[in-house]
Amino acid sequence: MEWDTPIKDILPDFKSASKTVEENLKVVDLLAQRSGLARSSYWWQGAEGVLFLEKKDALGFYSRFPPTAKFRQDWGYSNWGYAILGAVIEKLSGQSFADYVAQTVLEPLELNHTTFKPLQTDHTPKVAKPYAAMDDASPYLMPPPPVSDETIM
Repeated sequence: MEWDTPIKDILPDFKSASKTVEENLKVVDLLAQRSGLARSSYWWQGAEGVLFLEKKDALGFYSRFPPTAKFRQDWGYSNWGYAILGAVIEKLSGQSFADYVAQTVLEPLELNHTTFKPLQTDHTPKVAKPYAAMDDASPYLMPPPPVSDETIM
């Protein structure tokens, strides 16, 4: 794989509402956040951290995002690009994203307390907790999102 490898070459089922994106999207475009598709990073998670979609649904859902900018012309952050890149890693490595990152990054760097496994943040020491800022700038403890290697994000 190269930076300019088309996503369609790796994930033949990849589709997009934009034929330009479908035919030309490359790995570097997803990393650079310049697909030109809707910025929809919050569509995958609802209230109380409930996930709306399963991991297997990521490609199909991404295919429905309408263009909101010109392809490769504007920057627009979206978690979905990284979800697609996770699928690319899984396809090319034959491993789960978590196993691949653990083997190639975490273990060599001896990051022994970093994981993609589900955690009980109330009972696990040294785990960051998610907070949101209220209108008065006071912190509000949020429920932890139930994300892991088995989930979409």
